[in-house]
Amino acid sequence: MNSAGDTTWIAEQAYALGFSLCGVAPLERFPEHAAFDEWLERGYGGAMGYLADPRRRDPTQVLAGARSAIVCALNYNTAHPYSGEAAASDGTGEARGWISRYAWGRD
Repeated sequence: MNSAGDTTWIAEQAYALGFSLCGVAPLERFPEHAAFDEWLERGYGGAMGYLADPRRRDPTQVLAGARSAIVCALNYNTAHPYSGEAAASDGTGEARGWISRYAWGRD
């Protein structure tokens, strides 16, 4: 990034598009990456074999020349209908796209 102003502008654009969070992170190796292999060996990755991809330990391998990553997040625990309710609520009863909601609890 060239300046804090650039980061602020990017975050403002993300919020305007409806993202809940936005940040810009440098593409560099972090000390936590050193423990990643052990984490995988313990089986913490479960059936997600793609986690073993070496690019996950060195983000500079993902896109040559990139210096930063823009990271955005959406809050999935909203008042919107749950995926299982969406098809019924649109009146057609037809299946639609499904998005996992990991916090299925209803408060």
